[in-house]
Amino acid sequence: MDFKSWKSSAAGGVRSGLWRKFFVFGFVFLIFGCLYADELLVQQYIKGLKDKKKAVRIESVQKLGEIGKPDVVAPLRDALNDKSDDVRVEVVKALSKIQDDTAISAIAVAVKDKDDDVRMTAVDALSVQNSKAAIGPLIEATKDKNKSVRKSAINLLGTFSDSSLVPTLSNCLKDKNSSVRLSAIYAIGSIGGVDAIRALSV
Repeated sequence: MDFKSWKSSAAGGVRSGLWRKFFVFGFVFLIFGCLYADELLVQQYIKGLKDKKKAVRIESVQKLGEIGKPDVVAPLRDALNDKSDDVRVEVVKALSKIQDDTAISAIAVAVKDKDDDVRMTAVDALSVQNSKAAIGPLIEATKDKNKSVRKSAINLLGTFSDSSLVPTLSNCLKDKNSSVRLSAIYAIGSIGGVDAIRALSV
């Protein structure tokens, strides 16, 4: 290889190396740019939770639910104090999409909400949380003033197949509503075992 050929080859190699570096730096910059843009978007939705317009608050809640990360649980939990029942219902639905115990703790707050629809939505939300952390809030819901909330909570407790729940469900056999009592019978039967047989034999 003569000097001119070597010089041309070396120059090509340098250019190729520069392009590779440019590509790598560009790719890294793009990744960090996207992450930063996503974070800005999340902050915008969090800000929207306090908007004067209910529609904006609801949309912000729904968008945060779609993100589905544990990081958005705290602002959603704060939104459970919203004056609108509709907003609080959407907050609970959004929390149900986040598979994390912090989300369950937030939903547990909604189980004690003043509005029947919010409490019912909270119980339904606990059904999609595949965690025993949901048991405590569900037990609380078996004492709800609304029979539909009590029935749903009882039905869900029966799906855990946990014999330690039999005493709680046995208390529900004394409920003033016949459909609630029937749900308790089915729930205890679903759990099965000696304790369940004894409870149903009384």
